[in-house]
Amino acid sequence: GEQKWIWEQGRMVPSPEPGETHLEGLMTDITERKMAEEVLGQRNDELKTTEEELRAANEELWVANQRLEEQKMELKKAKKKAEESDRLKSTFLANMSHEIRTPMNGIMGFASMLQKKDYDPAEQKKYLKIIHDSSSHLLQIINDIVDVSKIEANQLSLKPSSFRLNDVLQQLYETYKAEMQRKEKNHIALYLDEGLSLKHSWITADVNRLKQILYNLLGNAVKFTDKGSIRFGYYQQNPDNLLFYVSDTGIGITEDKKDQIFSRFAQAGEPVHTEYGGTGLGLTITKNLVEMMGGKIWVESQPGQGTTFYFTLPLKTR
Repeated sequence: GEQKWIWEQGRMVPSPEPGETHLEGLMTDITERKMAEEVLGQRNDELKTTEEELRAANEELWVANQRLEEQKMELKKAKKKAEESDRLKSTFLANMSHEIRTPMNGIMGFASMLQKKDYDPAEQKKYLKIIHDSSSHLLQIINDIVDVSKIEANQLSLKPSSFRLNDVLQQLYETYKAEMQRKEKNHIALYLDEGLSLKHSWITADVNRLKQILYNLLGNAVKFTDKGSIRFGYYQQNPDNLLFYVSDTGIGITEDKKDQIFSRFAQAGEPVHTEYGGTGLGLTITKNLVEMMGGKIWVESQPGQGTTFYFTLPLKTR
């Protein structure tokens, strides 16, 4: 027949009768208890497994929750950035309109005066100079806006050629010497340092964009310096790089403004130096041009003592 296992618990002692060899005692059937213990053991294992699964699920939920919190923070930041960008762009447009109107008023006002009346030659010359200066200013604003638009649309291209760097810097020196005379800043000394000899100064780069970078930096140096000196030049930092610098003894830049000055719309949105005018796009364009040409730009400054802009360019000879 069918075999069935049973569990029994008992206490056995040898028979007290002399000569007897068997054991005597009481046995109790504990099969049900054993089966119940087995079921309990299985349940306990199942509970342990469930507990581990719950713990793992809880950890996953915690990680997911953390991720959600991070995403929420990022969304908040992105929203704030978008709102700030929108606000700055609106202020930028308002400021650009004002910047364009200022030279336009000068051109139209003095041209109208010259039409209405015959002035003596000295007076005429003075008014024509104002018209010329206002036109140059207007052209600079338009060029800045066009360049920033090209940077935004990723359409700014470089046209490398081979040229003698020292010749270009000499031209800039002459231009800014005349510019300082025109702005009645003759008392400020202008120095040029050339790091390579003329015959070794051949490099390959976009000459017009390099000039634009230095025009922007020298223009700022002249604008913000009222006493002392302006020094610009370059030297060979290592076999692969040239380090350029434009240093002045002007008003300087405060620590909190150092990051802002290269930002698009910073000066235009909330002018850093309202009394000096300008679109504030020059340094944004400069930074983009330096980086497009494979270099880096940074600034060191002490408020009230002066500012030095540094930028590197890869040394590519012909």
